[in-house]
Amino acid sequence: MATVLLLISHCVFSTTSLPHIVILATGGTIAGTAANNTQTAGYKSGELGVQTLINAVPEIIIARVDGEQVANIGSENMTSDIILKLSQKVNALFGAGRC
Repeated sequence: MATVLLLISHCVFSTTSLPHIVILATGGTIAGTAANNTQTAGYKSGELGVQTLINAVPEIIIARVDGEQVANIGSENMTSDIILKLSQKVNALFGAGRC
C-alpha cells in the first residue's frame, strides 16, 4: 500500500504545454534498496526519496514533474494518519488547481 501516488493533470500552463504530474511518495517497494539488483538479503523498503526516483527516469522529460515526500516507509508501516495526510495533500493540490 505504501507506494507512489501519481496525480496527472492535463491543464495547460502558461510556461509549458507539457502534462503536469505530481508524485506524492510514501515509500514502499519502489523506494527500496539492496546491495545489488539480484540480492534480497539486506533489502530495505522506503529508503529512496521521491527526487531520487524522479531523477532515475530520464524519459520523464516528456512531462513537468513535481515530487513531494509524504512519508518514506515500508508498506507494513502504513497508518491511518499517513493515509489522512496523503488525502489532505491530494485535496489541497486539486483545490489549488495544480491538478
